[in-house]
Amino acid sequence: MFRLRELFSVIFLWFSFSATIGFSVSKLRRLDNNKAMEDTILTEISESSTSERIRLDSWLNHPSAINIKSCCERVPKKYFVGQGLDGEILVDIGQCRQSCSTKRTKINRKEFEAILKANYSVDPVELFLAMQRDISPKSCGDDSHCLPTRTVVERHMTMSGMQEVAVIEDCSCLSDPELCHRVEERAIHFPGTPFETSVDVGRCSGPCSSGNSLRCRSTRNKTVAIAGPNGDTCVEVIDKCGCASSCYRASSMEHIYDFVSPMDDETTDSPVIKVVDVGKCVGECNTSHHKEHCVLRDKDDSSKCLMSLTRRENNCVPLGFQLHHFRNKNGTAKSMLSITDCGCQ
Repeated sequence: MFRLRELFSVIFLWFSFSATIGFSVSKLRRLDNNKAMEDTILTEISESSTSERIRLDSWLNHPSAINIKSCCERVPKKYFVGQGLDGEILVDIGQCRQSCSTKRTKINRKEFEAILKANYSVDPVELFLAMQRDISPKSCGDDSHCLPTRTVVERHMTMSGMQEVAVIEDCSCLSDPELCHRVEERAIHFPGTPFETSVDVGRCSGPCSSGNSLRCRSTRNKTVAIAGPNGDTCVEVIDKCGCASSCYRASSMEHIYDFVSPMDDETTDSPVIKVVDVGKCVGECNTSHHKEHCVLRDKDDSSKCLMSLTRRENNCVPLGFQLHHFRNKNGTAKSMLSITDCGCQ
């Protein structure tokens, strides 16, 4: 019995010793594998060029200027088009946002130790904090803006009729020109139909004189015809741009036949075609501007106002006019009025 007990003890010790050796060997193998992986990373980084190490130092000193992608994205924006049979019609027309936020991918321990060993002159705490820092991508530069690069004109039938809505599909950072002038901007009409057409509607871009309220705006528009399901459709496009205030005069051309003879002021069979810029007032007025209107004056002195009402100047209206004379084919004298100046009233 005693020998049998000793035999079992020897067998138990043997199995325990074998398991311990197997566990140690397995652990050593894993350590060797991890060490081999770390050695590989260290070898790759230690063999990197000096420029890569300089790039790391620059990244630590100026983390916002290295490896940051400019951010210009389309974000949703709901727009009420009208009322439909099944309720309100809301369309995501989108808008371009100049900046967005993100986080730098955090580095793991092995990569951190490898980079630290390859850049031994860097303070470990500074390196760790810099690599864990959250950095927002740069917005568009000073000479560019986040603007639409693809716009689609959608048509929606509402209870009040057909409504057209411009929907932004994509945005990008676009550089500004040195002067205010017209730049290309395309809009797609009748998308997904046999009449799909891309039209250069134009956009006004560029700087104006600093220190005033002038902005680069459309000063002359024109219309172009495109084929549609109901025949040709007119699309208004920007033809010319210039620096103007919020309420300004824009060009609007009219063609007339003048049958007046320049010699004897009589009618002639060969009319002269005249192009008259009749103009139109475009823009908005600041509602903070007010104007007083006198409703009661002094009987003895009409220049004295005893009571006045204040009203807001919120309408962009013509302030100056010019009269153009011509004769029609029957010799009847005609006249045409053109706008020379616009302002708030």
